[in-house]
Amino acid sequence: MKTTKKVRQSNFELLRIISMFMIMFGHFIGHSGIYGNIHGYGLYVRIVGTLFYIGGALGVNLFMLISSYFLIDTKFSLKRTLRIWFEVFFYNVIFILIGKFCLHGKYDYTTWLRAFFPITFNAAWFAVVYVFICFISPFLNYLIKSMSKKGYTALIIVLFISLVGMSVLTFAAPQRVLFNLGSWFIFMYFTAGYIKRFSIKILDNRLVSMAGFVLTLAAECACLIIFMKLGREGSKFFETRANIPINHEFIFLFLSSVSLFMFFKNIDLGKNRVINYIAASAFGVYLIHDNGVLRSYVWTKWLKTGTVDISSGWNILLRGLLSAVIIYAVCSVIDRMRMILVEKPIFSLLGRLDPFFAKVDSAFNIWEPQSVTPENNEQKNNRANITENDAVSKNVE
Repeated sequence: MKTTKKVRQSNFELLRIISMFMIMFGHFIGHSGIYGNIHGYGLYVRIVGTLFYIGGALGVNLFMLISSYFLIDTKFSLKRTLRIWFEVFFYNVIFILIGKFCLHGKYDYTTWLRAFFPITFNAAWFAVVYVFICFISPFLNYLIKSMSKKGYTALIIVLFISLVGMSVLTFAAPQRVLFNLGSWFIFMYFTAGYIKRFSIKILDNRLVSMAGFVLTLAAECACLIIFMKLGREGSKFFETRANIPINHEFIFLFLSSVSLFMFFKNIDLGKNRVINYIAASAFGVYLIHDNGVLRSYVWTKWLKTGTVDISSGWNILLRGLLSAVIIYAVCSVIDRMRMILVEKPIFSLLGRLDPFFAKVDSAFNIWEPQSVTPENNEQKNNRANITENDAVSKNVE
């Protein structure tokens, strides 16, 4: 039976594009070394640099929320998960070959191993965690759809205190015993599930959600500037904790992510084909521009970020925007070529394995929660009669 292809919601696809730009801003300011040199300049320079620096973690949090929001109502598909793995594998192998034979790079055994086994050896951490989440999503969905609002709220509170609250109260980010990127993605998954099932009523007002985003982002910037300043002034305590405010689980960063997500959730852009087309390559853009082999070439040699005049916030802002636009455009073209010339033919051939994929999918997708719709009296009586008749039949036998 032919299935109808889902049309992506353009409000979330626009947020996906914005999130990718935030990540590129974070890489621009971080990989170029600009952020480490701006603290002797004016307040505007520091604010722009800090916003760019925060963008990386904020964009990743938003990516997690968007991905989780749609996985919650999506059945597990081994073929779809293999597409993700193949995309990561393809770029890692292609770029290490380009690095070796075109850029004359020298790579050790471990680097080659990571290129050919990218998920196993963590060649792209977000992809590794995302593949893991895809495999456990049916079980997470079972919990999400089965829990009462009271129980779900209690779970969110416990996870929030464990992953967000404790890092703030104890400043234990250097150890982060309970935290890893897998546990954080699971928490964001449950957060997206709560939003989908029950929403967050106060943030359904777009004015409130945007105000919440601006205020928490301002608090985030202030904390980062203060932590960095105290660390540079000789405080050993803050020197080792200067980057705590850009950790994914930092309270203001988390609240900023949820507020901005809720704002876009409640705007209606319809089904915009241009936005959806551009957003389709966002994951490919991430894999290409932040590839370990190409990273130094992208920022220092090709975009020449070392030549940016950091005495002006406007220079940083405009150069960052221009770099992000160039990267997104070039990487999107590359990713589209990969989809058409490589992925489509290969997965067409894999169509012969569809019966196998279907068996694997059915093994995962049995975890569908039963309907929790209350039974009426007639349904209860019928069920009771069936049970009684079954008992009578067994006694007769």
